Parts: sequence; structure tokens; C-alpha cells
Amino acid sequence: RTLTMSVLADRIVFSVPRLSYRIGVLVERGWVDKLPCAEDKRAHNIVLTEDGARALMRAGRDHREQIRAVFDDVLDEDDFAALKTVMEKMRAAVDS
Repeated sequence: RTLTMSVLADRIVFSVPRLSYRIGVLVERGWVDKLPCAEDKRAHNIVLTEDGARALMRAGRDHREQIRAVFDDVLDEDDFAALKTVMEKMRAAVDS
């Protein structure tokens, strides 16, 4: 539940300045805390709060339901199998 700003920016493919603005919004909502990094005085750690974890779980659940509804209306089982194969290849490429 804790990442440095630079690691988080890399993971979500944001620039650090762009992420810094968004983190400010999340801090105001009480969803994350921005704390000095003990190991690197130039860095900040972003810590997900309990409220932030609940909001993330709600957003993930809502997102999955919306995606599922759209995909179920358009794709059949063969399409889902093909999509799964493509997504697994993309994930492997990103992870390597």
C-alpha cells in the first residue's frame, strides 16, 4: 500500500508532475497520504489510506461490472477466449 512517487508514476505511465497534481487531489479526499521517504530525502511515499482502499475496491467493482456489461452484449465465448489470449500476450510483453 506504499510506493514512492517515481515508482507509482512508472507503473501507471504518468509523468511525475502530472502524478503530483493527481496525488494532491487524492490527499484532499483522504484516499492517500503523501509522506517523506526515510531512505531518500528527495522522494515521497504515497500511502493508500483505509478510505482510499475502500474507494479503490468500489471503483474496481463498478468498473468490472461496466466492462462485463459491455463485453457480454458484444462478445461470445470464442471472442472472450481470443481476447484472453491477446491480453495474456500483452501482459507478458509488459512484464518482460
